[in-house]
Amino acid sequence: MTQQGRVVVAVAAFLVWFGALAMGLGAVAVVELGGGVFCERANSDSNYGEMEWSLLPPGPRCRWTEEFNGVDTAEGPGPLMSVWLAAVVGLGGLAVWAVRRVPRRPEELGAAAEPG
Repeated sequence: MTQQGRVVVAVAAFLVWFGALAMGLGAVAVVELGGGVFCERANSDSNYGEMEWSLLPPGPRCRWTEEFNGVDTAEGPGPLMSVWLAAVVGLGGLAVWAVRRVPRRPEELGAAAEPG
């Protein structure tokens, strides 16, 4: 691959990683700002629980209590945050690998152009 091709691949890999990171953090911000709005109990009208964050597995978790909601239960988190974190780590690794393949010094440019 040419020097210019490696730069294009490295920039594209970084942009894909940054896009995935930004979309996930944006979704987290929306969920955090919305709070209990995202915790409406299924099959009930306006029965909202409290939203909290779980570390393992990562993601938002909704909790309803007997005192406030008439039922003591919790839901979540789903697999989406785990998949997102794995994708961000994997894409970040690919971006670092692509950036490291771009020669930085003139002697590396000559070595990259020589077959071998």
